Amino acid sequence: MADAGKLTQLRQELEQARALLPDPATLDPATDRRSPPPKDLATALKSCQRLLKGRPALDRPAIRTIHHMACTGGTLLSQCIAAMPNTQLLSEIDPTSRAAPQIMFGPTDLTRLLRNASRPSGSALEIKVFLAGLKVIYEDNTRAGSSLILREHSHDHFHSGDLEPSRSTLHEILKDHYPLHSLVTVRHPLDSYLGLLKNHWLNFPDASFTEYCRRYLLFLDRHAGLDILRYEDFVTDPETHMQWICDHFELRFEPEFTHLFGAIHLSGGSGRRGNEISLRPRRPLPDGLSGELEDNEPYARLCTRLDYSADAG
Repeated sequence: MADAGKLTQLRQELEQARALLPDPATLDPATDRRSPPPKDLATALKSCQRLLKGRPALDRPAIRTIHHMACTGGTLLSQCIAAMPNTQLLSEIDPTSRAAPQIMFGPTDLTRLLRNASRPSGSALEIKVFLAGLKVIYEDNTRAGSSLILREHSHDHFHSGDLEPSRSTLHEILKDHYPLHSLVTVRHPLDSYLGLLKNHWLNFPDASFTEYCRRYLLFLDRHAGLDILRYEDFVTDPETHMQWICDHFELRFEPEFTHLFGAIHLSGGSGRRGNEISLRPRRPLPDGLSGELEDNEPYARLCTRLDYSADAG
């Protein structure tokens, strides 16, 4: 920030420069152009540019990002966040996902068109295309005074197929390009695993509960340092925790969100129906799973890390 003396000097130079501007009556009617600016005016403009370079850049609005695994209540939480005023939430984003149907026709999908092009693209170009498109959306939200929220689709990355350590998460892609407010939401791993079983979404090799917990820990490692909210805490006291989310995301709190969220339709809903926010009972354990919980080191580590009880009851 320029100090008071420099600002005073700048004002004086601008006043002197304004006095030197030619009168509109002196415009050349044939070309409608002014004569070159006086030397003193050019000097004043250079002084202005020099001072502006010394000022810090204006803060850009942050992008809010939400990260969670499948069957952890992420759709409900995202619906409630999207019910806040002046928000736009884009649901289930994974710029380098290979889970999309491999069909040739996709006239509005640049990434799919690149993958099916005569010279197929790689992940690096796909990320550039994603960032270019996001820039347009970000600028449109900024002009409208709206808060942009991105909900990541992490299931394909961590709980589908073989793990790809080199593939970037949404947070890793964005962190060097935008200011971010980010939140990880979780649920008791036993409940989320039972939800995956019900939906037939265990699409990774050795789809055991132990492997699920190991992959869940990797997800948390890749999002280390981000704030975490437990699904169970949210549904037990949604008003208090929604206020906390709004403070964290710098959003205006809408106290009627519990009556509004049901009207917001997002992709990714895996099981919850109805407009009531409440804790649901645990599904029955299938045969064989109880034995896998005993002396299960990844499960014990995961419960300790997220402050859950490892008791299956």
